Amino acid sequence: MLEALQQRFNVQFVSEVYGPDMMKAIRQAKVVINLHYYENALLETPRIQESLSLGVPVVSESAQDQYDYPELADVVRFFEQGSISAMIQAVENALQNQVPPESITRSIKRSAQRFAFMFDRFLVAMGFLSADYAKEMELPLEFPPSASDAQIVLSLPETVARRRAFQSQHLGNYIVFDGIRRLPGWVGCGLSHSSLARYALKRGIHRLTIIEDDAILPSNFEGNMSIVNEYLDMHEGQWDIFVGVMASLHPEAKILSVETFKGIRFVTLDKMVSMVCNIYHESALRLIASWDPTDLDVQHNTIDRYLERQSGLRVIVSLPFLY
Repeated sequence: MLEALQQRFNVQFVSEVYGPDMMKAIRQAKVVINLHYYENALLETPRIQESLSLGVPVVSESAQDQYDYPELADVVRFFEQGSISAMIQAVENALQNQVPPESITRSIKRSAQRFAFMFDRFLVAMGFLSADYAKEMELPLEFPPSASDAQIVLSLPETVARRRAFQSQHLGNYIVFDGIRRLPGWVGCGLSHSSLARYALKRGIHRLTIIEDDAILPSNFEGNMSIVNEYLDMHEGQWDIFVGVMASLHPEAKILSVETFKGIRFVTLDKMVSMVCNIYHESALRLIASWDPTDLDVQHNTIDRYLERQSGLRVIVSLPFLY
């Protein structure tokens, strides 16, 4: 692959070069090429980030985990692994259409924010930082400035097979959030939801959809979600949470209304359990943001049981369930 590059471009090879000399060599390049040492390798993010930090864009072989780094999408041009022709074309495109410096700067900033979050995430998971510290963590998410609603997939990067299985469903317009970890696991789940709620409220998000990555969605899921959101729009101010599936029903739950809209029956009641696939109104986000992670009573303080205990809750569920 390197020989093929030499036949078309001015390629510089450096070896046994470190520190300032290596930085100088990188800065002199128009593009840095990133090739894997072995097939199906993970993305060489330390080397890529080093080049970007010096203001130089990167052309890289594709990697199985490249979509775990969305901050690289605008500044790294990926080509099919092992394909010489795709590599040549990618380098030509990179030289002819240079990445704007402001895009590299933005990518570096987002990468730094993500690193800070992930390191704090590790410290919270290991107990070196308190669960309450999660309230101080800046989430590495980016919504359009004027967005009033957002869609999130809650996932753990450590559970690779589970994440890949969800991604294979090709759900569009959803941002993947690396959930906060804490033992016991239900505390980490609550911290993730409460952090997302605070983030949404801080940025003026009035409706937040959160899907956990163990949800197996039907083929008509997005079409049904469109109907659900249309129904919620019609009942603005009359609901707090839409629940995709009701895992358990409180014996004292009250049915407030039943209505059919575009072939889907919608039931409004005052109790709920399950956080796998829900839509939260701003009113519910305020409740979730106030959840107390120091109350370790699993019988009543899991995040959904906490919501179930709230009075005056207006919960909508579709029958049959959304997924």
